[in-house]
Amino acid sequence: MLESIKITNKEKRISIIFFMNQYLMLFFSLFFGIVCSRIAIKKSRNKHVWFLNGILFGLIGFLIIFFIKPVKIIQKNISKIEIKDDNFWYFIDTEEKQIGPISLNKLFDNFQKGLISENTLVWNDTLIDWKKLKDIPIISNLLNKSTN
Repeated sequence: MLESIKITNKEKRISIIFFMNQYLMLFFSLFFGIVCSRIAIKKSRNKHVWFLNGILFGLIGFLIIFFIKPVKIIQKNISKIEIKDDNFWYFIDTEEKQIGPISLNKLFDNFQKGLISENTLVWNDTLIDWKKLKDIPIISNLLNKSTN
């Protein structure tokens, strides 16, 4: 006596609606994650953190990143300084792209113009790993002179 399992039309509709709701939730989570990360890039914020905030919190995460102020990059008034250095330098921009090779003078000019900050990661072939701009001895001396 095996009873056959009959699925009614109503149960089919309920299961279809259930799966459709899950796909819609996934779509909107990804949508808010992508939108939040794009806004975060424009406001010089961490795009990965805001992508996760957009996915987890949706509209609330979007409203927060939309209304917070961008990170201020303080532009320093430093006179033109010639630095003698024959190395080629690279740095990571706000969109996490590697830029270079450039001279140390050009790197310092980018800092003066506010295109990069003292927390920007830089590298050349004499360094073992990427370092923050403020942690490079040649540049940290110039940064200290510029703030005095």
